[in-house]
Amino acid sequence: MDAVEDLVLQHQDYVRSLARAIAKKLPKQVEFEELVAMGQLGLTSAAKQYVPGRGVAFTTFSYYRIRGAIFDGLRQMTWLPPSMRRKLARLDGENEVSELTAESAEVSDDPEFLAKQFQTAVGRLGAVFLASGVSKEESDQDDPTDGRSAADEAESREDLGHLREALTKLPEEQSSLIRMLYFEYKSMTEVANELKKNKSTISRRHAEAMDALRAALAA
Repeated sequence: MDAVEDLVLQHQDYVRSLARAIAKKLPKQVEFEELVAMGQLGLTSAAKQYVPGRGVAFTTFSYYRIRGAIFDGLRQMTWLPPSMRRKLARLDGENEVSELTAESAEVSDDPEFLAKQFQTAVGRLGAVFLASGVSKEESDQDDPTDGRSAADEAESREDLGHLREALTKLPEEQSSLIRMLYFEYKSMTEVANELKKNKSTISRRHAEAMDALRAALAA
């Protein structure tokens, strides 16, 4: 048995645990075993990339990759209601930001560097939250399961106005990426395929787009 296969076999319960946590946030129509199958893709990818001896436990290394694979698969389920697809866009975006932050922390233990990375991550997560809060009007779909009040709708429209204005200040590539991920609810893999890039490149560009969006909103 090689090292990759050994890691995969040893962490089956871990995948199921992460899948179970995500399942609690989803409609009952989503099959648990389907989530596990998605997570297996992330587990296998992590096992292939993992380098022992760097002081990082495999569970820590694989955590965001497993969750990311599950979110990626879920976001390709076009039958999910718009409110759930918005939520998945937010969860996936947060996971991508957190994974990049964790990777940065692995290369340095300098407190000043880590503090700066944390500050950057907080700003990116705020941008993800706003971008994923796009209103029903923008998605042009009626979602009776949303359940938002009139006040929530008014606030959403105001946020959407700010977001639209900020997007006009960004380079077309970044604006387009944000729209694909948060307005059209495409997965990272779908965007990567459409742009003929690998998923890790899209993840980095997503982080850069969140930085630019945050700056545009603050301007």
